[in-house]
Amino acid sequence: MNYNRTTADAAARWGVTERTIRNWCKRGYLPAVKMGGVWRVADLPSLQPPPPAQPTTAEQGGEQPTDPISFA
Repeated sequence: MNYNRTTADAAARWGVTERTIRNWCKRGYLPAVKMGGVWRVADLPSLQPPPPAQPTTAEQGGEQPTDPISFA
């Protein structure tokens, strides 16, 4: 497997930020290796980005805690 795609290349290909690509690499969503502190993504023509994350309760309009810090 050739790891010759940069995070910038992958980000441009899928229309996301480089930070998102680095997060996907770190979580194992993309076939990638870290060389010299830099992520290199596998260059696979059929590779698709991972599905979007499920929205959290707050993003769905659910109730948010009124006091996020509790001193019980």
